[in-house]
Amino acid sequence: MYNLRLDQSPLRSAGQACDVVQKKKMNESETYSWIFLSVPEKPASLQEVIATADGLNHAIPTHKELQTSLGWLIQQGLVCKVGKKYSLTEEGIELRKNLTKKSKTLMKSWNMVAKKFETMVGASAIEEDVTENDVARAYSAYKKCFWQTYEKLKKT
Repeated sequence: MYNLRLDQSPLRSAGQACDVVQKKKMNESETYSWIFLSVPEKPASLQEVIATADGLNHAIPTHKELQTSLGWLIQQGLVCKVGKKYSLTEEGIELRKNLTKKSKTLMKSWNMVAKKFETMVGASAIEEDVTENDVARAYSAYKKCFWQTYEKLKKT
């Protein structure tokens, strides 16, 4: 799958050049890090993980990306599943804090996490038990919530 990636941080001072957006096929470590950065410290639904992933990358993760990434992250002990919700483990929280504390932008943080994950990627991930229907329902709920919020904002 191709996702949009920003060449530079969206955080910039007035007068600087606009960000260059390019289509780029993400590798495993980039995909895993995208989903890792989308999982919060407190348990969150798949809908919330998808919403955060969209906010980070302006793209919706596919069923396969979620299934593989969440499975790998759980396998690594960085994410846990409680019922139907996902959250970072203590190890995941610590790793994210350590990797992102020196980064001044989201894109730099993402790159730091991806570089770390490159050293960890090896054997294929055990896929998380997330069905295509689970992803479709979560995306549909996210989309509905987004448009309801958008309509409210238009009225103000």
